[in-house]
Amino acid sequence: ERDALLARMAAGIAHEVRNPLAGLMNGVSTLKRFGDEPRVREETVKLLEQGLESIGRVVDVTLATYRRRSERRILAGRDIRDLDLLIRPEAKHVGVDIVWELDDQIEIPADADALRQILINLLLNAVRASPPGGRVLTRVELGAGKDTVRISICDEGEGMPADMVASLVSGKVDDVPLERSLGIWVVANLVEQIGARLSIHSEQGKGTTVTLVLPNGAEASTEEGRGS
Repeated sequence: ERDALLARMAAGIAHEVRNPLAGLMNGVSTLKRFGDEPRVREETVKLLEQGLESIGRVVDVTLATYRRRSERRILAGRDIRDLDLLIRPEAKHVGVDIVWELDDQIEIPADADALRQILINLLLNAVRASPPGGRVLTRVELGAGKDTVRISICDEGEGMPADMVASLVSGKVDDVPLERSLGIWVVANLVEQIGARLSIHSEQGKGTTVTLVLPNGAEASTEEGRGS
């Protein structure tokens, strides 16, 4: 099973890296031929930067998935809000606003590293899906019976494809198409590992809300530590 998992991961990495790598090679060729023209040079350098950032994200996701993650602990709402520091530069670059609705003192028992990686991927996907001038809203709240914690991420994009919704909700990682974002595959994998579940509401042309539902069990006491 691990061999199959590694093979799929390798195929996903190769697919995600190949496209930006081809663009980088084309950019280098363009600079060699027309690099003395200021306009061409400026546009090509920008494309090179975007390609390198894309490959960098693939590397970050891969390392985060296979490094040894922390034990179950308690995160506070402010720890979730701190993700703003990682997401806002990307949001600012594409003209999308980031909005947080949460109580900084709310307690979330979870595998801290895995939860952060899930949220980073969902937030980045939401930012990229939203149009310039749009917003991404993150809401953290207790479930009706206070036995769950619900983290919802809402974007204003064109909506999520039905095949991706089905794969994420079912937890069938192998059903996530490789041509989709590697981050989506990682999310589906990690959600299953930490015992959470996803609820997705998506409408074409109106946006998508992805809700991560985590158990709020009493076994995760404050003695287990707090995230930082």
